[in-house]
Amino acid sequence: MSTESDHDAGGTVLNVYVPEHERVDWEQHADELGLEMSRYVREMVKSGRRPWYSENHRVQPEGDEPNQELEEQILAALSEAGPLSNDEVYEEITNQLQSRVDEKLMELREDNRIEQNPSGAFSLR
Repeated sequence: MSTESDHDAGGTVLNVYVPEHERVDWEQHADELGLEMSRYVREMVKSGRRPWYSENHRVQPEGDEPNQELEEQILAALSEAGPLSNDEVYEEITNQLQSRVDEKLMELREDNRIEQNPSGAFSLR
């Protein structure tokens, strides 16, 4: 999983054992994203360590997580849709964000943490 460039940058080799089908899936996804396997695994681990929530407290790990997530979304959009203009990439990311906000609003409303008035505006309960 390591490359010569990893060694040159002072990287450390890790041996990871995964089922064969997962390795194949990872290699295919890494190829789709144009990433070397070592970078792909590092990015997967980083994305698995994203901020998590506990009760009302948000825990943010160190690093540039929001930009990393944006980078992953852009790469995924280009991988799925092929060549896109700047405006098309922007539209794709905006649509994803809008869907996530809509889902979260519904979840918060169902949990009775927010309410929606007849005009459609949301407020805290």
